[in-house]
Amino acid sequence: MNNSAQSTAPAQPEPLNRFVTDLARLYPEVIADLRRAEPMSQHTTFKVGGPAALYWNPSDINVLGRVMQLAVQAGIPLTLLGQGSNALVEDAGLPGLTIQLNEKLARLSCLSPAEAGTWLEQLRPGTAADSIRYDDSVIYVLAQSGCRLSQLAEFAAANSLSGLEFACGIPGSVGGAVFMNAGAYGYSLGDMITASRYIDTKPPCSLNCAVGGEHDFSYRHSLYEDNGAAVVEVLFCLQKGEQAEIRERMADYTARREASQPLEYPSAGSVFRRPVGYFAGKLIADAGLRGCRIGGAEVSRKHAGFIINVDHATADDVKALIRHIRETVYRLNGVDLQPEVRILGTPLSPAEPTGFDKGGGNRPAAWTVRHSAI
Repeated sequence: MNNSAQSTAPAQPEPLNRFVTDLARLYPEVIADLRRAEPMSQHTTFKVGGPAALYWNPSDINVLGRVMQLAVQAGIPLTLLGQGSNALVEDAGLPGLTIQLNEKLARLSCLSPAEAGTWLEQLRPGTAADSIRYDDSVIYVLAQSGCRLSQLAEFAAANSLSGLEFACGIPGSVGGAVFMNAGAYGYSLGDMITASRYIDTKPPCSLNCAVGGEHDFSYRHSLYEDNGAAVVEVLFCLQKGEQAEIRERMADYTARREASQPLEYPSAGSVFRRPVGYFAGKLIADAGLRGCRIGGAEVSRKHAGFIINVDHATADDVKALIRHIRETVYRLNGVDLQPEVRILGTPLSPAEPTGFDKGGGNRPAAWTVRHSAI
């Protein structure tokens, strides 16, 4: 149950009403699936967040591009979500149009190297020769962005394809995971990605394709963090393997997650990026913050890198706890923990700080608010 601030929808300004009118005229099939004042606590793994002014789950990539173009041209704010597993939605909700790419855009298929080459040549002529491995040891998997990572990992295992075992327990979507180059146990999704298709969030919102190094993958970073585009389809290169061995590795990763992470509570996974030379969870635990609680948000006793929703937490509860953790760890260790979770929407109090004062007027690196999340 969310607090009263989350039950009131953002105001419906005239531009938004005009946008809905145009949408009804041009794309009546979209209007049938469009929801007003949709509680975002129902669409994020944190189970926190106020209402989205407009909310939509697309099922067609081409229609998605046209609706995005219409919204951008009308000046309507866009928020793009995957499974909502790395997102904290503000208590005041989300303005404009929130687009969540999930089970309606989740098709998976296997491609031979020759088929993958044909697919890529149609999108980016001249790139297949240097990007596709034409040998018998690999198979390509083409995944739409709304597919869950766990679903993708299971699909790969069922087809005796290795490389994605580590992703079997990551609670995000393919698109969101590509956006932040999600990873675990020393692996990152970017290691297996050959190409991806995306829709620009700037007019004319065209459909484009990124290949190889253009993705600019690094730790929890990709091209899409910089350009804010909507990832819609991804081509993975996977090794042929023995299914029994693949499933054994998946079972091991699953057991390790269940033993070390508070999966029984709503959360957004690891709250902080790993600081160079340290582990965020250990710094937090060593600071004596296990079980520290503000409102309904609590530092997990099982894994101090997680903040869990134990009792109807609000976004303000979670943000206050994040701020307290950062202040405490910085005071004790001089390490400025950088949040990995993404803050979406407008705060109830626009003037509230998102950083903390280190003393002497110095502040840590800005806590970036982005309208994108997995």
